[in-house]
Amino acid sequence: MSARRSKAAKSGDQRSGQRYTLLLRAGKLMTGAGEFLCLVRDVSDRGLKVRLFHPLEIEPTCTIELSNGEQLALECVWQQGGQAGFRFAQAPIDVHRLIDESGPFPKRHLRLRLQPPMPLLVMVEGLSEVGLLCDISQHGGAVALERRLPLHAQVRIDAPQIPQLHARVRWRRGGLHGLVFQEGFRLDVLAELAWRLQIPGEGAASEPHSAPKTVGALTTD
Repeated sequence: MSARRSKAAKSGDQRSGQRYTLLLRAGKLMTGAGEFLCLVRDVSDRGLKVRLFHPLEIEPTCTIELSNGEQLALECVWQQGGQAGFRFAQAPIDVHRLIDESGPFPKRHLRLRLQPPMPLLVMVEGLSEVGLLCDISQHGGAVALERRLPLHAQVRIDAPQIPQLHARVRWRRGGLHGLVFQEGFRLDVLAELAWRLQIPGEGAASEPHSAPKTVGALTTD
C-alpha cells in the first residue's frame, strides 16, 4: 500500500472512530415527549446506536442518561424499526469513560420522571390515600401524598394503567415518598409501560399489564 493510501485509510479511521459493542447497557432517552428506556448496543467516540422496546418517533435532538447519572446531548442520524443511530453533539467523547460508566455518582437503576405525574391510590394500614406517581424505575418509584406515611410501611398501589404493586416506604421528603417494590420490573416490561403512560392515546386505551416480572434476563435480539 502506498504512503498516500495509508494516510487516507488512517484519516478515514479517525473520522469514523473505533466502534465498540455494548450489549445490554441500559440508557434513558430524554425527549420532548418524555423519558424512555433503551439499550445502548454499540458506541464510538462520535456516536452510538440504541435499541428501543416500543414505537417512538425520535426528535432531531435529545439527551441520553446513563446509570451513573451522566447525560450526553445527541443528534438523531437515522431510525429504522426498533433501532436508532445518534452522533454526539459534542464529539469526540472519552469512549472508555462511557463504557466503564465512571463518574462522580454511583450507578443505579434509571428513574423515569412522568410528566404529568400519574394519579393512583395508595392503600396503607387499611386506609386509601389519593396520590401521584412522579417517577418509576425497575425496583421502585416516588409517590406524592398529602399524608406523611411511616417509614418502612407496607403499601399497595392501585391504578388502571399499571398492575397492582406492593411496596415498602424507604424514604420521605416532605410529601414525597420513595417506595421499593416487592417485585421488580423487567427492563423491557418497564420500557413499554412507561411509553404507554407518556404517549397520548397509548396508555388510555390499553388494558393494564399483568403483574410485573422479577428482574432477570433482559429481552434482546
